[in-house]
Amino acid sequence: MHLDLLGRLPRPDEIRAHVAGPEEGRRERIVDRLLGSEEAAHHWAERWTRILLTSQFREGDILSVDFASFQEWLKRSYLENLPYDRWVTALIAAKGEKAEHPEANFLAKYVYGNQSPIDLVNRVAQVFLGMEIGSHAMSDAPLTNHSPKLLEEEVTQSRRILEERLGVPVRAIAAPRGFWNARVADAVKRAGYDAAWLSTIGTNGRDTSPIALRRVVVRQPFSADRMVAMVEGWKPAFWWAASHQRMIRVLKRLLGVYRYEQLKRMLVPDA
Repeated sequence: MHLDLLGRLPRPDEIRAHVAGPEEGRRERIVDRLLGSEEAAHHWAERWTRILLTSQFREGDILSVDFASFQEWLKRSYLENLPYDRWVTALIAAKGEKAEHPEANFLAKYVYGNQSPIDLVNRVAQVFLGMEIGSHAMSDAPLTNHSPKLLEEEVTQSRRILEERLGVPVRAIAAPRGFWNARVADAVKRAGYDAAWLSTIGTNGRDTSPIALRRVVVRQPFSADRMVAMVEGWKPAFWWAASHQRMIRVLKRLLGVYRYEQLKRMLVPDA
């Protein structure tokens, strides 16, 4: 808990004080104490400074960004318990001079750092929306069916075209129809991708290969409770999603993709 909230391990005296206290409500007390501390605010500010400003650091940022005032604003917004929606709005819609509005340093990094507006849009999408533009190869055909030469063209040309048109790096690829093997994985790594998404249902951990990432698939009808259960690793939820996925594959093979899509529109119009 100390590592998550403060960025460090608990000291011996803190451990002793925690164990010596009443057992009832012990976890709630330590969470409240850590979250309300200056140290947690400082850790929050340092962490978000790295995410928003220095994770993609450029030499010109030293002149365009006031790191100290921005970090102090982050710390203050944490201590004042600024709601997340207002906090994000303040960052992406900041107005005025940096000296009076330190939150404007986030935009200043892109405006005064001679970076493309697309860089800013891509960063906002990644940080606040959890989205990133990735490749899906040149066609929708399974990569496992291609010859070595065509496989290389599929994964390299798709990435090149996206980067040329969007002006942002493309680091991930989603395997068409989820088909994957070691030969495809090697081609993807040679093409310069950092990650690949398969159609395998599941969550990812430290031991998961970034070139074989599992997914949590969201399809209609789909409840918020089921989504939470899958993210938290509840096995029955995964079984339901995996069975759903297998049924879709079987129907596509029996009916063909076109007839399957027509049937889906008839049965689930809003899907």
